[in-house]
Amino acid sequence: MAEILLVEDAKFFRTVLKSQIEGSFGYNVTAVETYGEAVKELTSRQNHYDLALLDLNLPDAPDGEIVDVVSGMSIPSIIFSGSFSEEIRDLLERPNIIDYVVKDSPASLNYVLNTVDRYFKNNHCKVLVVDDSRVARKHMVALLRQFNFNVFSAENGQEALKVFNEHGDIRLVITDYNMPDMQGVDVCKRIRAKKNRDEVCIIGVSAYGTHAISAQFLKAGASDFLVKPFLTEEFFCRVTLNMDALDKVHELDELVYTDLVTQLKNRRYLEAKYKRIYKRARELELNLVCAFFELDDFKEFNDKYGSDAGDAILFMLAREFEKTFKSSGLTTRYGGSQFCLLGTTDNLDDYMEHIQNAHNMLTQKTFNFADQELNISFTTCVCSLKDIASADILAKTKSAINDAKKTLKGHFLRAD
Repeated sequence: MAEILLVEDAKFFRTVLKSQIEGSFGYNVTAVETYGEAVKELTSRQNHYDLALLDLNLPDAPDGEIVDVVSGMSIPSIIFSGSFSEEIRDLLERPNIIDYVVKDSPASLNYVLNTVDRYFKNNHCKVLVVDDSRVARKHMVALLRQFNFNVFSAENGQEALKVFNEHGDIRLVITDYNMPDMQGVDVCKRIRAKKNRDEVCIIGVSAYGTHAISAQFLKAGASDFLVKPFLTEEFFCRVTLNMDALDKVHELDELVYTDLVTQLKNRRYLEAKYKRIYKRARELELNLVCAFFELDDFKEFNDKYGSDAGDAILFMLAREFEKTFKSSGLTTRYGGSQFCLLGTTDNLDDYMEHIQNAHNMLTQKTFNFADQELNISFTTCVCSLKDIASADILAKTKSAINDAKKTLKGHFLRAD
């Protein structure tokens, strides 16, 4: 759990901020009122704070002395002030100062909360910086690491594409325009050929701040454009806005692609990912395996025990599938009482045996709901092919289980 030090003499702001951070994010907040209390807390504490939220003007330290102390201990900090000044903005050029917040409206509280949330989210975000200038590259890398990102760097386009291919979960690329081997616009195009805007953000940067260069980047698929040299404040704002937008898209994807009853991915997600899984199987010469599991007589089960019991069984069965097939492939709720496993393997016999063992184990398992012991029966049908048209394996396995449940309920069947 993240540990946050809050130093704020205004009781209302301190109380609300502590409550909101702990309630919304689950982080532990130590709140103190004065410079003296803060120094005592810092010197007596054995564990290091992950983040500090500091009021610039405290009753016993009106000239920002608390910032010197906390910054000197290498604790990342967000500064509060009652008014804006250029001196406050200049604090961003100091080590470990992430941002400042002017407490001039209720919106300032939300800004602090969003900044705290973004800071800790960044720890799970990979960023790639591409610039042939060693000075510019190091500067951007340092800024991003200060904001808690996991940062990679490259000095040219070819190296950037190599790093990007090695780390498929990079979420942000910041690339310079003018580079010797490959221009930033071309880097942008090559990345966009692999990843869409809802998968990775790209920010173009250039010392030649013309509208034409900005337009080139945006047409090539960039999400944003920055002119060098830029203010640290502007850099963080652009990065934060782009990452927040990407997060919103992912949140919407979760709603669209997640089954509400089982919390597994749904049929739409399976169909969206199918081509990628199929392509991987073809490239690596692996067996592509599809298994359908269907609860037998599920309508009759719901009629007898009620829909709440039916939903509970689906949820508990989903957890069993997750646990059993965690490293075996993608498990989804296909619809109704059907589940689907799609995976790849280089050892088909072992993979099939694993699925059959899961079938046998789960058909013998007793599920508890509302003080009742409920037994289930389901039919499993598996298809495996190494050379198949991209849409056929799902359709073939689905058709096979529809035929099997008419006469062979409760059995494990192979359809290949």
